[in-house]
Amino acid sequence: MNRKTYRQIPYYGHPSFYYPHSYPGLIAANPCVYPYSITRQTYPHKGINGDDRPIIEGILASAGAEGEVSKAVTKVKDVLAMYNPPWSGIFQIHNFTNTTLRKVKESTQLGSWAITPTREIPPHSTLVFGVKGFIGSIPEINREGSITYAGDGIELTVYWNIPYVGSNSCNIILTGPKAAQYITYKACESGNQNVQMRYELRRRQVDYRYIK
Repeated sequence: MNRKTYRQIPYYGHPSFYYPHSYPGLIAANPCVYPYSITRQTYPHKGINGDDRPIIEGILASAGAEGEVSKAVTKVKDVLAMYNPPWSGIFQIHNFTNTTLRKVKESTQLGSWAITPTREIPPHSTLVFGVKGFIGSIPEINREGSITYAGDGIELTVYWNIPYVGSNSCNIILTGPKAAQYITYKACESGNQNVQMRYELRRRQVDYRYIK
């Protein structure tokens, strides 16, 4: 391949050029192939106040393995300590079911992810992630967020609020045609730094004594 093997536009004498990724059938259907190698470059994530520390993906541990979960929480604390934010939260979503949970939406107000939630939470796994507050954020505005995961016939939304004044709050909402087959649990911690919120999803136990 050299510069003379690709087609010339009859006007102005300029070579025709189609970027391969924007024209899927180019190589197969057209002899015009871009003659130069394509270099890909990734840029560091710019966080709060120009922070260029990379975003770290959430940590998955075995559900019920308290030792693994505790180590994951410690790792999230260490990451949050690097930012020294005005407020921060550490969240645990425990999936004690045989269903894979897949993320469908997320939101965080007056904060950003220090440890991002993973796209999936496998069966019998615990996801640990963290959020850090914006420096100089308006105290009067609620510092809240939510994330939604969907599974087989269910949609699970966890919510938190770490206000400047008042008590912290959290909630877990389960909807969908199979929601009655599961039970949920939540626990909210007080404070402003490294506030821990715990959410659980379990399969409802059927009492066969009442099934005829």
